[in-house]
Amino acid sequence: MKTELKLFGGLLVMILAAGMVMVSCGKGASSSRAKVNWNKALDDYEKFVDEYAVFMKKYKENPTDMALIKENASLMGKAQQAAVSIEKIKNDLSGESLAQFTARYSKLTEKMASALK
Repeated sequence: MKTELKLFGGLLVMILAAGMVMVSCGKGASSSRAKVNWNKALDDYEKFVDEYAVFMKKYKENPTDMALIKENASLMGKAQQAAVSIEKIKNDLSGESLAQFTARYSKLTEKMASALK
């Protein structure tokens, strides 16, 4: 189980790094549709971060709980979905929307980092 959690932690680090690279590369025109897309992507990612924080609390309390293996697999799927959502909007960000996205994404990154401690 510890190996799986290490792999999961590595996946999360990849998602966080990929998101930051995508944000720094955003070159598309900002529109209300794009803002809705990136707000939804971040809303979905925030839900994932919250679920992951709860999962990590349960894991820290009982690292031998075999039910966490199934939950871990589900969370990996959600992590991948979050990465796909961010990938889809990477070119829709520019100017003010890019700055807003970056600020919100940074807060979520900090939240995720504290869950990993």
